[in-house]
Amino acid sequence: MAYILIIWLSIIWIAPLVILLQINEAKWKKNIVVGVTFPQEARENPEVLTALANYRKQSLLIMWLLLAAGMAGMVVGLMIPNKFGLNMMLWGIWLIGCIILPYVPYVRTNSALKQIKKKHGYGRREGHGEGQEETASAPVLIDLSAMPSDRWISPWVFLPAVLIAACPALFEKSLWPIYLVMAGTCVLFWVAYRYLYRNRSERVDENVELTKALTALRRRNWGRIWLASTWLTAIYSLLIWLFSKSPAAVLILTILYSILVCAIVLWLEMETRRQQAELTKQSGTGQLVDEDDYWIGGIFYHNPDDSRLIINYRVGNNTTVNLAKTSGKVLMLAVLAILLIIPFTGLWLDAESTNPITLAVSDLTETSMEHEQPDLELVASSGMTTYRVPLDQIVSVEKLTELPDMVRSWGTAMPGLDKGNWAVIGYGSVKVLIDPTTPPFLMIKDKTGQWWLFGTRTPELTERVYQCLPEKK
Repeated sequence: MAYILIIWLSIIWIAPLVILLQINEAKWKKNIVVGVTFPQEARENPEVLTALANYRKQSLLIMWLLLAAGMAGMVVGLMIPNKFGLNMMLWGIWLIGCIILPYVPYVRTNSALKQIKKKHGYGRREGHGEGQEETASAPVLIDLSAMPSDRWISPWVFLPAVLIAACPALFEKSLWPIYLVMAGTCVLFWVAYRYLYRNRSERVDENVELTKALTALRRRNWGRIWLASTWLTAIYSLLIWLFSKSPAAVLILTILYSILVCAIVLWLEMETRRQQAELTKQSGTGQLVDEDDYWIGGIFYHNPDDSRLIINYRVGNNTTVNLAKTSGKVLMLAVLAILLIIPFTGLWLDAESTNPITLAVSDLTETSMEHEQPDLELVASSGMTTYRVPLDQIVSVEKLTELPDMVRSWGTAMPGLDKGNWAVIGYGSVKVLIDPTTPPFLMIKDKTGQWWLFGTRTPELTERVYQCLPEKK
């Protein structure tokens, strides 16, 4: 039952986080609110204020509904703890709802605000105020000396983190896949930092000083996000190595790492939005940069005249793709397909976790096992996974009634199935195929020094196979 609490508590916080970000869209930043550009005078328009108040209420309602649904899913899961696949399906459906539902009030409000904008003739584009007299904007003085440099962070600042993340693989070979994944993640973070940001000025009006300040602000915080994530990953890899003997410590470290990364990303996102709001609170009295026509529902960017694939969101630090490009459509469809597949992975995992685990000597059946023969081998199999160990290569066999402390390095860990490569305390790197809930388990060592841990869902079968193996001790 513990895994039910873990999988739900690992994501239920997403609901208030997403809603927090969505409600923040109702604050004026760069003359934009809920994805719609307005001049300064519209900020006190009663219709605009009413629409924003309704948007906040609707968003909060969605949050409470999502939290209630998440709690209900947790309760159902605790009632059927053995239905792993069904639990994962409920988890996946809730996660999709958490991603999609908060945008329902956003899109509705975006449409309503565009109607208000059209009704009052607020639309202006590059100094061409439609149906209104243009007024010169008052200069906004920005102390650029106080702004950080907007130069790219050198890749040499990222490189030590990559090396630190990879180094434990030299000393803890049983967990080398984890350390290499960490190092690869650090490399991907640098690639994301350098190539997912569009080097584009954050222009909102004719004020050049303001544009420089906004551009420097965004690039600085963009770099801080990826640099902090890279070094946290390196430290996490190092700590995994230092505490690899304790699965409980590894779990705690993983939770802390996830919390810290999310907290830093969220803090920098909100800090960017806050500073954008502060810098542009006096903007919007003259010429405006209005790109609303290119943003479908205020969310999706579609501009056939823009050759770029990756586009900066207008507020905050995020980026998106240009749906006017074929590659943009392909990427968006791929993301949609992944989201829709998530609930169905529960069915696959359910089938995987309930597949029979077979253990036999060579091709003998459960009812006709014989003693060791030179050409026989021990075969452990479940689903598409099969391990084979020649009997004449086995040097020791140990029957375990309890599992030692284990940390997965590469493979599967489910309530009824552990398989793949694991680091097992006292043994090192072990290839595993067991139902962890059903002892006994057979710990086998071959002449190459490789350890194997096998078990079935039928204790009697495991015992019979054990009696057929050589060099028992």
